[in-house]
Amino acid sequence: MNFTTDFSLPFSLGGTVDENISISENAEIVEKVFGNDLECFVDTGDSVPNGKTEKIVSMIADNRCVTASLLFFDPGTGHTFEGIPLGGRKENPEEYFVSSLTDMGINSSNESGVIVLLDHFITIEIGEYICWWDRFFWTRDCFLDEVLDH
Repeated sequence: MNFTTDFSLPFSLGGTVDENISISENAEIVEKVFGNDLECFVDTGDSVPNGKTEKIVSMIADNRCVTASLLFFDPGTGHTFEGIPLGGRKENPEEYFVSSLTDMGINSSNESGVIVLLDHFITIEIGEYICWWDRFFWTRDCFLDEVLDH
């Protein structure tokens, strides 16, 4: 799947927990020390290795899903972001990724191995996940605090 700055997964970013449970598979709420996450599986409509659905982990706040992280279990899935491979097969993948985005005019930075697209409220860890953050919940400063705190 070629992801873009537009959120296009079959998941309601900013939607209620109940709404997202109803449109996903094997959903469960996982209690954590500092809040809860919704973990579920969605069908992206793409061919996923072994015919599996893809896992989303979403941070819950005020009974809403305020992030949507698509986890990559197999870096060889062929997922891309704006045409750039997310599998991390290149040497220095973060540097290559940021450089490629810059060439396309997309502002990004590498913050300790996490690619941050500040203008789009997206974080990417090559070979691990891509995460969209709900712009209606997170202020720019809160987004930065959360991202740089990891």
